[in-house]
Amino acid sequence: MKFKREDLFWALLTLVLFVAGYIFLRLAYHVADQLPFSQEWVLIVLGTLVTITLTALLLNRQTETELKKEERAKFLELKTRIYFELLDHIQEVVIQGRTDETEAKRMRMLSHKLAIVASPEVLQQYQRFLTVYHHNLRNRELDAGETEQIMDELARLTLRIRTDILGEAAGDDTLGREETDRIILATNDIYDEQDMH
Repeated sequence: MKFKREDLFWALLTLVLFVAGYIFLRLAYHVADQLPFSQEWVLIVLGTLVTITLTALLLNRQTETELKKEERAKFLELKTRIYFELLDHIQEVVIQGRTDETEAKRMRMLSHKLAIVASPEVLQQYQRFLTVYHHNLRNRELDAGETEQIMDELARLTLRIRTDILGEAAGDDTLGREETDRIILATNDIYDEQDMH
């Protein structure tokens, strides 16, 4: 966790308050010895000041945590939306079986959006996907074999996207990464077999 100037300010303020309170308490106890209930009033004032300072510090920390949490939720929402835009666009191209100049521009814009939000693993897999995608669409038409290559590479990309969105749960009873990869790729192979018949 980073130590910020605001944290330093609150730490110094608390330290100064305690030191000043201790000095004040020592002096006030000796001066207030003769007056009834004066020592109790000094303790009440000091207790109130310490309570106010600690409450302000805790509220500040809680607000900061809530803002970070909200920021992460919005970023995850943006990331998910861009991933689904990409998948929807690839779906359109594969269904149509062809591409044109507009599609190429749209794919380039989606690549720029992806570069902003994607994890390094997703970007690496996306690079491999793009290599296969562009190689198979060089004549702007897709045959069954080319579509199959694109779908296989898309399945791998989808795995990385899934990992990026959901994260890896450490230490629970979920399937491992390799097992999940195998299941999703096997599902893709089942569709391949159905398409052949």
